Amino acid sequence: MSTRDFTKGFKIVIPTYQRVTKQQTYESLPEKYRPFIHFVVRPWEAEQMKELYPETTVVSLPTDMAKGISPTRLFIFNHFENDRILMLDDDLIFLDSTYTLLKQEDGTDKPKWKKRVFEEADFDKLFARMDSDIEKGFNWGGCVHSCVKPGIRGYPTNFNYRVYVNTYMNLPSLGGFWKDEEFIKNFLDTQYTEDFYMNLVLWTKGYENVAYTSAIVSEKQYAEGGCDASGRTLEIHNSSQRKVKALFPDFVRLKEKIMKSGPFKGMMKLSIVIYAKKAAKYGQKMLAEQAQPALVSVEEPIKKKKVVKKRITKKKKVVKKVVKKVVKKVVKE
Repeated sequence: MSTRDFTKGFKIVIPTYQRVTKQQTYESLPEKYRPFIHFVVRPWEAEQMKELYPETTVVSLPTDMAKGISPTRLFIFNHFENDRILMLDDDLIFLDSTYTLLKQEDGTDKPKWKKRVFEEADFDKLFARMDSDIEKGFNWGGCVHSCVKPGIRGYPTNFNYRVYVNTYMNLPSLGGFWKDEEFIKNFLDTQYTEDFYMNLVLWTKGYENVAYTSAIVSEKQYAEGGCDASGRTLEIHNSSQRKVKALFPDFVRLKEKIMKSGPFKGMMKLSIVIYAKKAAKYGQKMLAEQAQPALVSVEEPIKKKKVVKKRITKKKKVVKKVVKKVVKKVVKE
């Protein structure tokens, strides 16, 4: 894909906080794509970002906007509502994932996975895939996270599978879901799990997605700045997970895990299990049912007319019989 083609398509949107000099995603992207980056930053970081990354566009958030990634993402949806965007966390590395089948002693084949860092041609291919999938009607999607265990099933593309920290979105074709008052409230309430909440909202509204399993993203967890600097704690994280479970009880399960490393070592951290395909199937069913009433309303008057017509015909037959009997009686007399 040429950069000229790319300008007709996506804007790369990177929200960042307290990482002015540590822009891993920026460094990962080829130089030809960097002019299409839109950094979304707090006002007091804007000038320094412009100086350090002059080829990019720096968008400053409102001064009085609340802390956290949820308010920032809501701002992004509204600011870029007429665009196709590729919204990326600021600390990503892109990896190509391939496998070869190795014959086992029992005669079965076992995949051996290999990962390598993206090159320029890999980014060209990825962005072309996104463009192509939008044309097919998949208006959101992204690369699978490296924490997901790889598998042959659903390779190189999985459908209706969770994506986070990197999401492409064709915003004009997603019905303005972010403007709904209930969505805004829940999106803010589920901060730090807001990406999974958004996934579930889109699936249950009937918007199916793609997840690229051959192109994956990796990030450095618990790095300085970012969400942790904006107030994320273990208590808030667990609370957000429980809220998503409460909002989508049929499509979410929670798992408890004692952390072995990191700032929460030795503490219980919740992780969310999402039944994505079940949620997407529900959304498709709802769409079908919403379309159904229009068909019923057309058919119902026809059925009623038929019933009325049958009753009138039956009455006519009864009247004819009565008339015949009266005539016969009169003739006899």
